[in-house]
Amino acid sequence: MSRQTLGFDRKIELDWLDSAASIAAQGLDLATARKQLFSALEGQVSGDSAQSGRGKTVTVLSRVWLCPHGGLQRRALDAMESATPIERMAVHWAMCTATHPFFVDVAAAVGRLLRVQGEVALSQVTRRVVDGWGDRSTLHRAVQRTCRSFVVWDVLRDTNVRGIYEPIRVPLPVSGDAARLLVEALLRGGPREAAPLAELVRHPAVFPFELTVNGWELRGATEFRVDRQGLDVEVVGLTGW
Repeated sequence: MSRQTLGFDRKIELDWLDSAASIAAQGLDLATARKQLFSALEGQVSGDSAQSGRGKTVTVLSRVWLCPHGGLQRRALDAMESATPIERMAVHWAMCTATHPFFVDVAAAVGRLLRVQGEVALSQVTRRVVDGWGDRSTLHRAVQRTCRSFVVWDVLRDTNVRGIYEPIRVPLPVSGDAARLLVEALLRGGPREAAPLAELVRHPAVFPFELTVNGWELRGATEFRVDRQGLDVEVVGLTGW
């Protein structure tokens, strides 16, 4: 997605992502899947006029789950079949990361600020994201809505000070399919084609999670290539990039 297009500019509920994933699993054509998702969200989207707001929300959800994205969608749907609630959220996070660079940048800004100061101000996040995306009114609203998504997903919570958030709990442990999907998503949604594995597992854009994954495990997955640099640095990329 072009960095001119914000894309992730709505508050998104996890239940809506669940609905989109369930519809994606049916293998419908995009137009039919969008219509089904539009119907599923009836009465659930507030803010704008009902029809317009629902349509914009469906557009975000469609980019996340209804477009094929190569083999990523199938791997994510397979992972959802036996996922725990934590893993389920991690898979949704991976799909948002892979499909929306704006989501990655907002999440990374939040993650970096939490590491430094333990809480995060919406104004601080906005300033950091403006540096990469430009200062426009739509961006300010999109940052706020993305942060509200983090609140309703129970990874941030409001404090007594308006516009200040804090983490709701310690990072959630994620391994296996969900961890591999998050690593893949960071490579697809980020600016670099390859990165050291140590940086990916601690990437601030996946701040709600503690990833456990190693190079041997990634070498066994056909979507990754893993090269060793020096004595102990493993650099991960995607095959067929």
